[in-house]
Parts: sequence; structure tokens; C-alpha cells
Amino acid sequence: MGATAARRHKASAEKAKRYLRKWEVAKRYGVTGRTIERMSADGRLPQPIRLGARVLLWDEALLDERDARAEASSAPPEAQIRDQELPRLS
Repeated sequence: MGATAARRHKASAEKAKRYLRKWEVAKRYGVTGRTIERMSADGRLPQPIRLGARVLLWDEALLDERDARAEASSAPPEAQIRDQELPRLS
């Protein structure tokens, strides 16, 4: 593959990236938007990309990698759930 073809391939791969808004990530995991923020803050999810003052975007490929690692984990599912922080009622 020549240098020009490699640049074109890289450019098309970058165009194919998909980013999810907070509500889409929340729907994907069945939690609230605030929980998604907490999970990102404590490292359970990748850090979002901030687009302006109010828009947070998550790279779908990074979320897919995180999910694959969680599935490949040797810990039983109940241990994975137990290790997640539950929302606190105030």
C-alpha cells in the first residue's frame, strides 16, 4: 500500500468512528446519565470527549473494548455487579 493509499485508508477509518451521547450510553447500560458520569469519573467507563460546555461524547469503539474485557473477565457476573457502586438514595 502506497503512502497516499495509507493516508486515505486512515482518513476513511477515522470517518467511520462513532460517538455516543450521554443518553445513548445510559440506554446502552440501562442506567441514568448521572450514573454514566460517575462511572467515567471512577474509571469504570472511558473518559468522554467534551464538545462545548454541555456535550459529552463517548467513543463507541472504546466502550466496545471495555465490554469485551468485562465479558472476558474470569470474575462471575454477580461479582462484577457487586463491585459496581449502587446509586445512593438521599
